[in-house]
Amino acid sequence: MYNVSDRGNFPVSQDSSDLWLMDLKTGKCKELKALNSKWSESYHNWSENSHWVVYSSKKEDGMYAQLYLTSIDSQGNVTKPFLLPQRNPREFYRRMMHSYNVPDFTKTKVELGAHEFRDKLIGQKRTNVTVR
Repeated sequence: MYNVSDRGNFPVSQDSSDLWLMDLKTGKCKELKALNSKWSESYHNWSENSHWVVYSSKKEDGMYAQLYLTSIDSQGNVTKPFLLPQRNPREFYRRMMHSYNVPDFTKTKVELGAHEFRDKLIGQKRTNVTVR
């Protein structure tokens, strides 16, 4: 999955930004029309089993990126996307004034406070990561 937009490399700020899918075996590409809108669809992430995708979209109001979930089958067909569930979605999304940028799936609750996160982000210590 990747983004296509008219210009630039910051898809969340481009109304033309849409999600596309490439079959890595054939190289064939297709627009994911069921996910795209007239506003920006951008950063995405796959679940561990590759059956779910979370992505950010401004489709609700054209201003704030919100998180949508969709399932995807082995042929690249996606289901109708839905907003990230909340206890009271109507109230939550009506009052929310934050924009989500880079969504990610996690297996465990993130136990990291804002100050600790800031310290790790701007600190000089780096963790080596290996790819399987």
